[in-house]
Amino acid sequence: MNNQKTIETHSTEEKLNPAVNTMGHAYSILSSSPLFNLSLSSKELFHSDFLAWLAQHYPDFFVEICKELGCKADWSNAEWNVKREYKNFDLCITSDEKIVMVLENKVKSIPTKAQLDQYVEKLKKEKKQYEGNIDLILLSLSTSFPDKQAIEDEKKWQIRNYKDLCTATRKHMQLINNQYHKALIEDYCSFVATLHECSESWKVKDSSPFLLPNDSNRKELKELRIADLQDKIWYSQLLEKLNSRLKEKSQWDVQHGMDIKKIAKDNSACLTKIFTNFGFTHGQGLLEAKIKVTQDYVLLIQIQGNKYCRAIEWIKENQGDHNKFWEMTKNEMRFSFFQFEKNDPINFPSICEGNTEPIPDKKIKKETRNFNKYGPNFLYQHKVIKKEATVSEVLDAIMEDLESIEKHSNKK
Repeated sequence: MNNQKTIETHSTEEKLNPAVNTMGHAYSILSSSPLFNLSLSSKELFHSDFLAWLAQHYPDFFVEICKELGCKADWSNAEWNVKREYKNFDLCITSDEKIVMVLENKVKSIPTKAQLDQYVEKLKKEKKQYEGNIDLILLSLSTSFPDKQAIEDEKKWQIRNYKDLCTATRKHMQLINNQYHKALIEDYCSFVATLHECSESWKVKDSSPFLLPNDSNRKELKELRIADLQDKIWYSQLLEKLNSRLKEKSQWDVQHGMDIKKIAKDNSACLTKIFTNFGFTHGQGLLEAKIKVTQDYVLLIQIQGNKYCRAIEWIKENQGDHNKFWEMTKNEMRFSFFQFEKNDPINFPSICEGNTEPIPDKKIKKETRNFNKYGPNFLYQHKVIKKEATVSEVLDAIMEDLESIEKHSNKK
C-alpha cells in the first residue's frame, strides 16, 4: 500500500531527527487513513475493538502478536475467548471461566500505577481468577510517563508501545490470506506507527520552549483532532522533569497524583511533602505542585495553558464565601505570595510578562477583585508566561516559589 511505502522511505535527516517534517508527514498519512478517521470518535475503544476483531477472526495471528508483546500465552493451548469491557477491563482473554490475559489500552490518556494496581486487586478478588501468572499487557502511546519506572519495578505489567504492536503485527502478516482484511490491517499499522512517530517527536528537553507554539504543526494536529494527545504527553513529561528536580531536594518527599481530598486525609507533618500533578482540562494542559502548609489549606503553583498561577486551596470541610476565604488568606500570609493591595511589593517570577507590575482589579459579575476563583475555596492570581521561556526556566521558577513557601511558612 502507498501508506506503508511512505512510512518506510524517510530521508536520512528524518531518521536522525524525528522532529524534522514529522507533522507534515503524519498529516498526509493520518488524514488519508480510513481507520484513523474512524478511530477518532472513541480512540481507546477503537483499538480494543480492532484487536478483539483480530482475535475472533484470526486467533493464531492474535496469539503470535501477544507473544511478540511479551505474553507467555500458555492459555493459547486451550480453548479461549476474547472479551471486551469484561469486568471493566479494556480487553481480556478468558479460558475455563478464568481471566488469563488482560490488555489495557492507553491512547488518549497517560497510564497511572494507581489504576493498574486497582486492576490487579480486582483480579485477586475474583474467585479462581488470579493465580499470579496472568499475562498483563499495558499498551501505551506515550513511551515516557511519570509512573513508568514504578510499574516496571513491580514486574507485573509488560509495557509496550504502539510501534511494538505495529512491528509484531507486520511480522506475522503471512497468516492473513484475505486481501481485504490484510489491507485493513496494513492501514491500521500505518496509522498507529505514525501516531508513535508523532509522540516520539514531542520529547521535552530543558531547552524546549515551555509553551507549545501555535504554529502550522499545531494547526494540523487540531485538524486531525489529536492536539490533546500532544498536550497530555507534553505535560506528563513536564511532571517527570519537575519530580526529578524536587527529589534532588532531600528535605522533600514527592507524591504525585493525589487530589485535594487525599491530601486532606494525609496525616504526615505539614511542609514535609510536595504534592505534584498534571492533567488536561478546559482544552489546556495543566501542571501543579502543592505544599500542605497547615491542616486547613495548601499553597500551590499551578500552570494551565500560558498562565502561571499562585494559589491557595482551603481544605476546610465547610463551604464559605470566596471573599471570606480571601480575607482569611490575608491573615495567614507572612510573605509576598499574593498581592492583596495595589501597593503590595509582589513580584512574580521573571519568566512572566509584567512580573513586577501590580495585578489590576477586575470587575467580575457584581464585584471588583484582583484574584480569581475556582469554587469558593480555590483562589489564585496569575501572570502570563513569556513565549520565549524555556522548560528549564519555568521549572526553576516553580522550584524557587516552593522553596519560598517552605522558608516563610516555617517562620510562623
